[in-house]
Amino acid sequence: MPQHKEFDTAGKKPGLQVWCIEKMDLAPVPPELHGNFYTGDSYILLHTTSAPSYNVHSWFGDETSQDERGAAAIFMIQEDDFLHGAPIQFTEFQNQESNSFLSYFKYGITYKKCGVASGFKHTMTNELDTQRLIHVKGRRVIKASEVAMNWSSFNRGDCFIIQLKECIYHWAGSSEPEAVIQVLGPKPDLPASSDIINDKENQSMASLYMISDAAGSMKATLVVDKNPFKQEMLSPGECYILDNGRNHQLLVWKGSDANKDERQASMRAASQFIDENNYPKKTQIIVMPAGGESTLFKQFFPNWLDKDETTGPSKAYTIGSIANVEQIPFDASKLHDNKVMAAQRRHASLRLVCPAPSQGLKGSKDELTVQLDDSMGGAATQVRSSL
Repeated sequence: MPQHKEFDTAGKKPGLQVWCIEKMDLAPVPPELHGNFYTGDSYILLHTTSAPSYNVHSWFGDETSQDERGAAAIFMIQEDDFLHGAPIQFTEFQNQESNSFLSYFKYGITYKKCGVASGFKHTMTNELDTQRLIHVKGRRVIKASEVAMNWSSFNRGDCFIIQLKECIYHWAGSSEPEAVIQVLGPKPDLPASSDIINDKENQSMASLYMISDAAGSMKATLVVDKNPFKQEMLSPGECYILDNGRNHQLLVWKGSDANKDERQASMRAASQFIDENNYPKKTQIIVMPAGGESTLFKQFFPNWLDKDETTGPSKAYTIGSIANVEQIPFDASKLHDNKVMAAQRRHASLRLVCPAPSQGLKGSKDELTVQLDDSMGGAATQVRSSL
C-alpha cells in the first residue's frame, strides 16, 4: 500500500504528532497548537512511547464532512500499515474522547468553530479584533469550547471566558460588567449546568463476534452473546469484534496470524457493524493487535494472561511457609575475631550508646562521649539515647 510522505517521520521518536485533514491531504499541526481542534475538521494523531508502542487516533469534529472522515480512515490504514500493524487504533469524536486521547494534553483541549474549509489555518494569530465566548468545563480534564455569543450558551454551573476585542472577562455566575451587558443584553434566568455523567462502569452486557472475509465480503459471526469471555475463544488466525455498544464502544482484536486483508479491513468491518446494528454514529472504535490489548479489553476476560505470563505447576513459597534452606552453623561472636573479614565486609562496628549522665558521673555527657570515642580511635558509631 502506498504511504503518505508525512509518515516518513511517523513514530521515529517518542511524543505526539498531529495532522489535520486539509483538502483530502495531511497537514502537520505545530506542537504549540496541539490540543486545539476545529469543529469542522478531522485529525490524525500518533502517540509514540519509548518502548516503542503506538496509539493512532482519528478525531472528528461535529461539523466535519463525510469526505474528510473517509480520508481520515484511509490515512489510518496507511499509518497502521507503515508501522507494521503495531498501533492500537482509536476513533474519537468531539466531546466523547477516550481517556488515552485526553491524557496527551496536560492543559486540556479547546474546540474552535469552523475549520480549514472556512479559511481557518492552524497558525498563531493576533485575535484582538474578535468577539467570542468560550465555555470551560471539566475537573480532571479541562475542555474549552467556542460557543454562540448569547445568553442561551450560559448556565449556572460552569465557567465562561468572554472576549470583547482587547478585553477578556471571566464569568462564573457573578455580576456582569457593563460592557458584557451592552453586547448580550440583560441576563435572563439561566439553567443549571448541562453536565452529562457518562456511566462507563456497567460492562455486564457485551458480545463477541468473529469477522471474516471468507465469502468475499466482511461478515460478523456471533461467538458468545454475553460476557465474561475466555481467552482461548480468540484464535490467532482470526479477527474479532467485542461489541460493547451499550457503552458506545466496539473493541476490535486482530489475531497475529490473521490474513493481511482481514487485518486492514477490521476498521471498515467495525463501521459496517455499527450501521447494521443501528448504533449511534459516534460509537467509538478501538482496534488493537494481539499482544497490545488494552485494560478495557482484558477486563471482559477473567484470568487474562499476557505473553510469557503463565500459571504453571511450579510451587511458590507463600507467606506463612518456611523455605527449605540448608542450615549452616553460625557464631556471630566470632565475626570480630576475623580481622580480614571485618576489614573486607565491614562487619566490625562499635556502637557507643551514651545515656544522660547521672549524679555519680563526672563531666557532661558530651565530654564523656568524646573521651570514649577518642579511646577507640574514632571508630565508634555514636548514638544519643535518653534512658
